[in-house]
Amino acid sequence: MKKLLAILLSLIMVFSLAACGGGGEEPAGGEEVNNQVENQEEQQQEEIPAASTKTLAYFQKFLSGGEYTMEMKTTAEGMEMTMKSAYKGDMIYSESEYAGQKSIMVMKDGYQYIIDHSSKTVMKMQVVDNGAVMDMFADEAANYETAAASGETEYNGKTYDYEEFTVEGETVQYLFDGNDLKIMKANVMGTESIVEIISLEKGADGKLFEIPEDYQIISY
Repeated sequence: MKKLLAILLSLIMVFSLAACGGGGEEPAGGEEVNNQVENQEEQQQEEIPAASTKTLAYFQKFLSGGEYTMEMKTTAEGMEMTMKSAYKGDMIYSESEYAGQKSIMVMKDGYQYIIDHSSKTVMKMQVVDNGAVMDMFADEAANYETAAASGETEYNGKTYDYEEFTVEGETVQYLFDGNDLKIMKANVMGTESIVEIISLEKGADGKLFEIPEDYQIISY
């Protein structure tokens, strides 16, 4: 459970972007191409087992990939951080701002890049393959097959459906508007963290994943 909570809090954009699954606009090219796309989508659905809870079903859709851009807000211990993130194939872009300080991170080609526009520098380091992250989630998925509690709850004057899971004394509550995940409330070691998904749109600007060629790259 601790491993999954770490994923939710540090890589939450990855799983949140999974909400819409594959999808995207219907490609041009006639009936033959469209049939191929439909067959691929059906195959993807067959590969993902049926989920017993809405939360597990939501996260499983990550396996179908896609391109998305998301904005969200995280609040913990009175501190607030905003984040913009994008997902395109194996590439991840994350832009966070806290107390007036902005941080930009790009993950692609097996590396993580921390971009500092003020000093025109880029820190480059090798990272764990995305597949390993998904294997980590698969190991913890059993914890999300049965909700400890579910029903309706209010947050900021609006009613949501929720599912709650508690393992080893740590609790995470997922608030849904229909089938769309909107809010995550985690209580870890007595500290409550709230993640609000502000917007989630299909598509990702390829320029977000570009590393400035004229910046100094520092490798670790």
